Amino acid sequence: MKYKFINMNLEYASIIHTWKYEGEYSVYNYENDDCLLDPNNWRDMYAVLDENNDVAAEITLYNNDLPEGLENTFEQGDMFYGQGMRPDLTGKGYGPELISQALVFALAKYNYNREYVLLDVISFNKRAFKAYEKCGFEFAYEHSEECDGTVYDFIRMRYKNPKVNLGR
Repeated sequence: MKYKFINMNLEYASIIHTWKYEGEYSVYNYENDDCLLDPNNWRDMYAVLDENNDVAAEITLYNNDLPEGLENTFEQGDMFYGQGMRPDLTGKGYGPELISQALVFALAKYNYNREYVLLDVISFNKRAFKAYEKCGFEFAYEHSEECDGTVYDFIRMRYKNPKVNLGR
């Protein structure tokens, strides 16, 4: 499937805001994430449309070390990758293709030249971990973090940017 990456807008954000996941995956529900509906948060957030122009996912690219005033979010600091897939598409093998296309999009759009793209995945989410591994992400380390009042164990993963040749 060929995906299209479109700047987030209220129409797409409102659709994504209704997505609900079952069981332990309910931690990913967007219904309590009002940040999604705030246009000030859309700078590096994209709706992912499928071949029928339906919203299939969202990706967010962010930089935890973002200095003020940079035009390019990733001129300094590492790119962190996050995504959410429409609940009826999860667990069906669509993840690796989405991740692969999203990485190509992100690296090109931002002319990203740092060594790694990073992400965190909640440790119980083995299917996401496997999807990221299929796309070249590797385990970096484990850490814990509080989200919405609950402490979760996370796995930090990293993807070696093929645009960077450090002579190793």
